[in-house]
Amino acid sequence: MIKEKLTLDEQIAHMEKKGIKFGIITQKEAKEILSSKTYYFKLKSYAKIYPKDTQGLYQGLEFAYMYEISKMDVAFRNFILTTALAIEHLTKTALLNAFNTSNEDGYNIVERFLQADEGKNAQDELQKYESSNISIRGGNYALVAKYKDEMPIWVFVELIGFNNFIKFYIFYQQNVANYLPSIDRVALEGAKWLRNLAAHNNCVLMKIPNTNQEQRRHLFRKLSAYKMNIIPKNSTYTLEYMMKKSLVVDFLDMIDLFFQICKSVNTKTHLITQFDELMLYIEKYQRTLDSNQDLKDFFEFIKKSFEILKK
Repeated sequence: MIKEKLTLDEQIAHMEKKGIKFGIITQKEAKEILSSKTYYFKLKSYAKIYPKDTQGLYQGLEFAYMYEISKMDVAFRNFILTTALAIEHLTKTALLNAFNTSNEDGYNIVERFLQADEGKNAQDELQKYESSNISIRGGNYALVAKYKDEMPIWVFVELIGFNNFIKFYIFYQQNVANYLPSIDRVALEGAKWLRNLAAHNNCVLMKIPNTNQEQRRHLFRKLSAYKMNIIPKNSTYTLEYMMKKSLVVDFLDMIDLFFQICKSVNTKTHLITQFDELMLYIEKYQRTLDSNQDLKDFFEFIKKSFEILKK
């Protein structure tokens, strides 16, 4: 069914009809927010984490809560992007360091990968750079123009996206004799998924209710050892319950992966400081956290779990 376009006044009326209140932020203020600071479709998506009554009306949901969650989401996405980009850089560094101690010439392994089934998407990715005016575009276009016939590994890893790099990393592990640190592919995939959400400005916190079908046993075991530190007395959640949430496990898997592969104390300290600043920012919106138990539990759980994983 095609939905009709709504004016700002109609958007506000529609929210009110759905049970969304304007007791903290007035309708006049909401109209200003929707016209200059954010837009209806994005803001309304955060309503999905709030319950509805039997008549389909949102319970205890203020417009102000959705707006404040959108601000939390921006800060959370920025932290995700920072962490995921660090992981991508660290894994590329690990791969190239392993290559430097190998007998590989840097060309053969790339050619073998591009000819394999795993490399088909990477081949397509490289071909997208080809065009009639490739020589004047610079950047990656110039690199492809220069190396398209013989592509060395140190150029290749700069050109391909994270998804194809993950495939290449696994391929290298399986086909080159020298040691390359084993990295959990599921954790890498989770980091890629989160990075893509953050990079494309998608709403992340609306995914808090989503459940995960795949057990992350290594992560569960690691956190179980500190269960008493993570799960407070009279808690509204259990470790088992939280570890079924997709956003929880993907985020914590990404954090765990970062601390496994990062060897720089300064880099680790910097990320810890950024996370602490994120949590302080989130805590500014205590009234919104108090309005939704799932949201409050999510941030409480990842905060305590982060303290365990950073050790």
